[in-house]
Amino acid sequence: MRMQTLSASSIRYLITMHSLSGERGMRCVDIARALHVTKPSVYRMMEALSDKALVQKEKYGMVFLTENGRELAVRYSAYYEIIFRFLCREFALPPEDAGNAVFALLAGISDERIGSMCEIMRDMS
Repeated sequence: MRMQTLSASSIRYLITMHSLSGERGMRCVDIARALHVTKPSVYRMMEALSDKALVQKEKYGMVFLTENGRELAVRYSAYYEIIFRFLCREFALPPEDAGNAVFALLAGISDERIGSMCEIMRDMS
């Protein structure tokens, strides 16, 4: 599956939603709590992700990752873990800084290049 161009914030939401949901849906309030954002922020992001066919919203508040959303979340989660560990280990970045850097990289670099970077980082472990 070809990766869509997403913002760092969108990627953060997808990864968080994947960790919250498993196979079931989640409520916007749970997403807001996990990300420490407001419910209106979550609703706006759900609209944006819904427009990209990455989430499906039910009328009464439940949100589900679509198959495409789940595939992207799984891939981004794997990339996130590899890059996060590398940045913390090799550059001694504090976890919050490393996390922010990873989201910026995932949003700013093509999937092909991120995949190559992750292979190199894994080999260096």
